[in-house]
Amino acid sequence: MRVAAVVLTWNPTEHDRLGLLDQTCVSLAAEADEIIVVDNGSTDGTDLSGYRTYRNTNPNTTSGYGTWTCLRVGAGTGADIVVVSDDDMVWQPGWRDELEAFWFDAPDDILLAGGHLEPAFPWNDIRKVHDGWVERESTGAASWTTTNPSLLAEIGAMWDLTTQGKWDVYVCRLARSFDYRIAQLDLAEHVGSVSTWGNQTIEHYGWDVGPIRDLIR
Repeated sequence: MRVAAVVLTWNPTEHDRLGLLDQTCVSLAAEADEIIVVDNGSTDGTDLSGYRTYRNTNPNTTSGYGTWTCLRVGAGTGADIVVVSDDDMVWQPGWRDELEAFWFDAPDDILLAGGHLEPAFPWNDIRKVHDGWVERESTGAASWTTTNPSLLAEIGAMWDLTTQGKWDVYVCRLARSFDYRIAQLDLAEHVGSVSTWGNQTIEHYGWDVGPIRDLIR
């Protein structure tokens, strides 16, 4: 299998995320065949020349549009598996082998597998627990993986890409309305502490994935 990783970033200098971006890219590049950084229309003068980059030149710079762009860029690589990652994720050593093993045996109706576990939120109820993974109502776009990025992008375009926040939740709902299932794996960790667009999920709900991790072990 060929694995391509696409990392989304936006104004990393302004948000003090250059170190996080580098950490994310290093963790992915160690095992991916290809890595591309999508600059979601940065305006802070960040020099990304050290990365292979694709720049969003559309005035729309919402996080949803950025993830959607990553899916389209990933589709263009022709890879068997596309990983879409935020710029504050650290992918654990061995993530590729586990990801390939999952997708090799995944049921045909799994369209999307999140790469990191999330706590229980009102919008991501657990549907079924499997050996090594959990099936959920939704999985956050900070670490999407898919073998069909074109289809996922097509579904993603059916939801409003101009409104900031929760685009990923609604895209997951749309995918499930087409009878696709959504998985969540334990391959990466969210190491960033501050959202670049004001997401306050952690402030409202906390972040304890221990109970979810215990379910799949």
